[in-house]
Amino acid sequence: MELVDPTDQHQSCYYMPHHVVVKNTSSTTKVRVVFNASANTTSSPLLNDLMMVGPTIQQDLFSIVLRFRAHRYALTADVEKMYRQIQVHEDDRDLQRIVWRSHPSQWLETYRLATVTYGTAAAPFLATQCLLQVALDGQPTQLTAAEVIKNDFYVDDLLTGTDTVSEAIQLYDDVTTLLKSGGFPVRKWRSNSLDILEVIPAALQETWAPCNVPLNEGAVKTLGLHWYPSSDLFQFSVVDSRHKNVTWTKRMVLANVASIYDPLGLLGPVIVQCKLFIQTLWQQQLD
Repeated sequence: MELVDPTDQHQSCYYMPHHVVVKNTSSTTKVRVVFNASANTTSSPLLNDLMMVGPTIQQDLFSIVLRFRAHRYALTADVEKMYRQIQVHEDDRDLQRIVWRSHPSQWLETYRLATVTYGTAAAPFLATQCLLQVALDGQPTQLTAAEVIKNDFYVDDLLTGTDTVSEAIQLYDDVTTLLKSGGFPVRKWRSNSLDILEVIPAALQETWAPCNVPLNEGAVKTLGLHWYPSSDLFQFSVVDSRHKNVTWTKRMVLANVASIYDPLGLLGPVIVQCKLFIQTLWQQQLD
């Protein structure tokens, strides 16, 4: 971000509130800043109301995860701070202003964010379009890597794979090189093959989940799913609240059922029982 000159009376500007979110399960960025471009203002429309959202240009989550399961050798990774790797045009930066001070004793100062910002309506499209452009630019020389970038990314998460170890190592090399050419560093690599991981520098691997561990350890969380590379299985994490000393409400039951994340529908036979139970609560007119 850039410090704004106090004498700069720009005609079109927007101030975004921001707050912190702490995510202890993250192996890298445990503290994140979230910006709110939908905040009400007394003097102008909301920034997100004025923005074009842009179309969805990546494949749907179901297709990506299903195809990921078809590979003998699987690879996952993500782009480091993807939104922040993309510059916003200077003419638009005053629409991303914030006020900030490092300590309560200091004066408030005005800054403008110079990169794509999480919390603005167009951010997902701008980021994925930039990834797509890197793939299009690389097609003439690195066709396989370009196709993977086009088809196997969901926002900043990569889920892909190959049929042989040598192909996987080559794919890691080509994808890393091609994305680096567009200013996108790739990190948190994981695989179900130790032979592949031996080639990848330790600093670029998902450090908190070693590969050669028992089934119920070393999970990698990707796209909301818990994947265990050593056994190459998905596992679903459900909070068991049955024994808590609380008065249960329909709202609590709904929240527990809704928290079961299953994009592939693998838990359909289980979740349908939960939904039948919810239906019965309404039929019995219970609170």
